[in-house]
Amino acid sequence: MTGIVIDASITAAWCFEEDQTEAARQLLGRSQEFIFNAPLIWPLEMTNVLLVNERRRRITAADTVRFVGLLKELAIQVDRPSAMHPFDSTLALARQYSLSAYDAAYLELAIRKGISLATLDRALRNAASAAGIATAF
Repeated sequence: MTGIVIDASITAAWCFEEDQTEAARQLLGRSQEFIFNAPLIWPLEMTNVLLVNERRRRITAADTVRFVGLLKELAIQVDRPSAMHPFDSTLALARQYSLSAYDAAYLELAIRKGISLATLDRALRNAASAAGIATAF
């Protein structure tokens, strides 16, 4: 199985059919081939995505429960670096590529593990490419 870092943009696309791209559908459909990895910020980002969309009445609480069940089935490995880790390489990457600290956390994990990054975020894809990290789609 191949490791791949997933970010909140690709994961959210799995939840919202109207936001899905062919790449997002393919990645989810091939989930048995991958070990999904995410930085520690990912669960909070996804929780916020779900809450915001519940409040906008785009999804229901029951939809959220079903989607969280799917995420748990995928057994996404959340990286747990030391609490001080973001002050080092994540900060440097955010500066170097003009990324938010959140996006830099995904890039840092992909670099550290030497694996691809799956994102729908154009700036993050460009930064990954510049850093020599393959983007999955």
